[in-house]
Amino acid sequence: MTLTHNLSLMLESQLEVDYGITDQKALNKRDAQRIIDKETAASNNRPYNTLADLIVRTTQRSEQFIRWLRMAVIVNTSWSDALERIRPLMLGYLK
Repeated sequence: MTLTHNLSLMLESQLEVDYGITDQKALNKRDAQRIIDKETAASNNRPYNTLADLIVRTTQRSEQFIRWLRMAVIVNTSWSDALERIRPLMLGYLK
């Protein structure tokens, strides 16, 4: 389980560094949650912990990423085809 997590994390990092593909929907979700956290802190008369803004770590891969990876392995998809399929998945949720 740990090996699978680490390999998928490395692949996601490679996608970001080499191809500029990031999990934008997860980043948007995180940003929305931070806005809520700031509003909650303000409404409770507490200061917002600005160190939370420095954390960019996600511990879970999105389901769409895992499904894409699983299908790419099962179907034996070429790297270029797999890259074309992952781009829209990382931009937003598909309906």
